[in-house]
Amino acid sequence: MPPPAHDAGTEGLRSTGPVPRPELSEALFTVLEQELAKGPVAHGWRDQTWTLARIKTLIGRRFYMSMTLFRAQDTRACVML
Repeated sequence: MPPPAHDAGTEGLRSTGPVPRPELSEALFTVLEQELAKGPVAHGWRDQTWTLARIKTLIGRRFYMSMTLFRAQDTRACVML
């Protein structure tokens, strides 16, 4: 295990690479599809329009994870197939 950054000097500031983006498991993706099928009104929005921002918010509320809008767009494209 590497030493904490404050003990490692400038070497502790070196990047260890990009942080992996969170992904939904197949089981959670199935739950997301069910939640999306209920419609935005069931989740507190005033109309029946799903937007990327709303899908991102739903994922955060339901699964306690954050996704970029780009990643949410990937999820939305998969759901629409």
